[in-house]
Amino acid sequence: MHLATLILVFIASYIVHTPQLFGQSVIIDLWEQDPPALGQEMDKWIAIFSRQHPDVSIRRQNFDNETLRTKFLRSSLTGDGADLLYGPNDLVGVLASAASIQPTGSWIDKNLYRPELIRLLSYEKQIWGVPVSAGSHLVLYYNKKFTDQAPTSFTELIQNSKAFMQRHHQDQGLTYYMSEPYWFVPFMGAFDAWPIQSSPDGSITITIDQPGTVKALSFTKQLFDKYKIIQETCDFDCSKAKFLAGQALYHINGDWTIAEMVH
Repeated sequence: MHLATLILVFIASYIVHTPQLFGQSVIIDLWEQDPPALGQEMDKWIAIFSRQHPDVSIRRQNFDNETLRTKFLRSSLTGDGADLLYGPNDLVGVLASAASIQPTGSWIDKNLYRPELIRLLSYEKQIWGVPVSAGSHLVLYYNKKFTDQAPTSFTELIQNSKAFMQRHHQDQGLTYYMSEPYWFVPFMGAFDAWPIQSSPDGSITITIDQPGTVKALSFTKQLFDKYKIIQETCDFDCSKAKFLAGQALYHINGDWTIAEMVH
């Protein structure tokens, strides 16, 4: 159960001046949404860069995914936000449509990157970022305190969740970020659906309106109201906290959080 995405760097549309050309120091505000451990690693590289370029200062700020998006959109209108935005590629359409970022296709060599990575950055025939890394798969975590192995089917996941809930007097067996569409795509794949389809000519077709999507939606709804292994809608932090507290047997999250899960 996984989904591949891309982590990117976006360039804010209002960073159009180059004060270093006039002998002035430069301050670059960088906003990102990485976990704390990755933020610390980023700080190490920022320090190395700053030693090599003493006239450039980088100020890093961390925000959760939703705050990052809304805060950046709001600040792009007033000009007091980030100069660089480091986040997932699913922000491209929103930020490009709002004219909050500028295209990068004129100053990057797209031949240095895999074509599918450039495609994920493309919108309205332009490229809107720079690929940094590929990954961010969603995976199913299970609590080894309560089970020895991961389920091999949805049926087994449901049965094990019910047994866990009864044995440990919990009101859920599975937690995940239900209101975020990104977390729904693995279920689409399980029912032979996918949100987009690419053609050999590079064109993209939206394929949400497929029978598999209906089946996936029906199934996730049944997890809530038929099988009752999910009792409430949790956001990202809430669902993770419940799993780490031993209040759920299974949890869907990204590979980026594996360090928090292995303890």
